[in-house]
Amino acid sequence: AMLYAVGENNVECCRALIDHGADINASDIYGKTALMYAVGENNVECCRALIYHGADINASDEDGQTALMFAVMLYGKTALMYAVGENNVECCRALIYHGADINASDEDGQTALMFAVENNNVECCRALIDHGADINASDMYGKTAMLYAVGENNVECCRALIDHGADINASDIYGKTALMYAVGENNVECCRALIYHGADINASDEDGQTALMYSVEKNNVECCRALIDHGADINVSDSDGKTALMYAVEKYNMECCRVLIDIGADINVRDSDWKTLLMIAAEMNNLDLCSFLICNGADVNASASFGQTALILAVAKNNTRCCLALINGGANVDASVRSGATALMLAAREKNLKCCVALISNGANVNASSKSGKTALMVAVGKNDNFVCCKALIHSGADVNARDEHGKTALMYAVELNYGDCCRALIDHGADINGSDEDGTTALMLAVEK
Repeated sequence: AMLYAVGENNVECCRALIDHGADINASDIYGKTALMYAVGENNVECCRALIYHGADINASDEDGQTALMFAVMLYGKTALMYAVGENNVECCRALIYHGADINASDEDGQTALMFAVENNNVECCRALIDHGADINASDMYGKTAMLYAVGENNVECCRALIDHGADINASDIYGKTALMYAVGENNVECCRALIYHGADINASDEDGQTALMYSVEKNNVECCRALIDHGADINVSDSDGKTALMYAVEKYNMECCRVLIDIGADINVRDSDWKTLLMIAAEMNNLDLCSFLICNGADVNASASFGQTALILAVAKNNTRCCLALINGGANVDASVRSGATALMLAAREKNLKCCVALISNGANVNASSKSGKTALMVAVGKNDNFVCCKALIHSGADVNARDEHGKTALMYAVELNYGDCCRALIDHGADINGSDEDGTTALMLAVEK
């Protein structure tokens, strides 16, 4: 009856039940008491009456939440509750005055102060701080009230916590600090406040990410500039070998790219795969970024762990525009990967006539061979519906009788795959129809087998 009376905001029934000895600490199946319902319904009079008659203000429900937490959580949950939040502050103060444990935590380790900050309840936040709430307590994820404040862009609570000595460099279980949360959420005011009060600008999380990397990742130019102005290390790398500039390139944040390059960020830095920014941009098929990096001095001929250059990566991804930009920027058209495959071979594999023509026009060796002895022409005839590339290579002087490590010629590959057009073109340009491979097999024998 008591729970029902409080739930219906019936103060008179509540008082009558108390006067007749009702158990004011009785709870429902969820562990919620009358006091919790009174607070949850914003019923200040019932709340005061229950406290006055000895209600257990520190009792908790099955989730470990106390009446004080309900008081704090309610304020700010909806527009209506936010509007009448002054009454919740009264409940909050009344509970504190009567000895509520302001540092009690729920099953997730959250305290009343964390709830207040999370819900932007500045008055409750100040009341709790003024009465000794532990401002550096952390929940099960290692998050303190400060981390909640910046995560919610709650500048007032953030300043209040700082003014009362909150640890601005505290981090959660993932190593993320308040500054990282602030820049990650584009909270410029919180970011500036934390920097001003001495936040560690170069702290890194468990993945090695710094606040600068978070700001660049979110394209937060203002925070990016603020961090750099206060000494952020622009060339430090995370656990994957990525720098802030790499994050900017990956996210195509041109403004952050310009800011970082203008102050001296290493434009030729490499990630853990030994890839440069230009290689990453070429793989992404980002022409603007490729052109920007080339114009700012990126090494167009740097190679990654397997010998891939930006040009080879662009061709392998069929990124024609980037391929052309790199060629025009001075890329080595005959560079090869560990297997010996060149950009021209990859262009032939991808059936990319434009790249083939551009590479040949800029001096690519049409007869270069891989470690297995394959030439671009062999690669071209080995792909279905690739007559145009095959013809372009033949007309550009490709050796029609070149052999791979097994003695096979382009004609043999064409016959094997039953590519009549390529067979005719090769024969018309002098392919040896009687030549045999290492097993003594000729093109004619292969044709008969088919």
